Amino acid sequence: MQRTSVLAWSLTLGALGALPVFAAPPVYDVQMFVLQTPREPARIEARRTAPAAGSLAVRGRFAIHWGDDSLDSDGTQLQLNGRELPAPGQDRPASDGRVSVLAAPRLRAPLGPVQIKAGTEPAQYFEREADGRFALRTLPVTPELDLELTLAKGSGSGLHVTWGYRLVQLGKRAPLTGVTLEVGAPQVRELSGRAELDVTLGEWCLVGVGDGGLASGLVVAFRISAAR
Repeated sequence: MQRTSVLAWSLTLGALGALPVFAAPPVYDVQMFVLQTPREPARIEARRTAPAAGSLAVRGRFAIHWGDDSLDSDGTQLQLNGRELPAPGQDRPASDGRVSVLAAPRLRAPLGPVQIKAGTEPAQYFEREADGRFALRTLPVTPELDLELTLAKGSGSGLHVTWGYRLVQLGKRAPLTGVTLEVGAPQVRELSGRAELDVTLGEWCLVGVGDGGLASGLVVAFRISAAR
């Protein structure tokens, strides 16, 4: 049925002296920074706050302050302590103050879901055996952040973005009797959440990962632009 309707539509257009034109689907540039931030209360300045369930989501002009450290956006530019964030592959320290760039993925994507995974090597720890000796172990889980952005047409030329994440994070390490170094088995916690926001092309957005948006010490800044 679908093949017949396409042929009939083509023939109708042909009879009118025109050939069918199929527009290419839009493609977007997605630029992103995954940032490690201090795990402490932050002062947030934002003119526009996007709705998010149990998380932080701001866009456009915003500033996040952790003591003397700040992440600022004037809408189209994003700065960490007054400097532009390093682009992927730059030979520049990926940290400034107490804020670090953990990952800076950049990709092109059409409308629909976009999946991004950022992770580290499995953590190792020491465990005391029955004979008193220490054995080196490796955690069966890997600290990682799984992100999924679903891009859909919004109002005007903007996009409606559904944002989901799953974070596996390590916490405090278990103490070992007679050992002052923190080398015991770490606590493991898993967080997940989602948010929805309407974005303007070329505008920076920031979403917090974890309870309350900043408790995990991770934020993700992203900007979506029309591909050239």
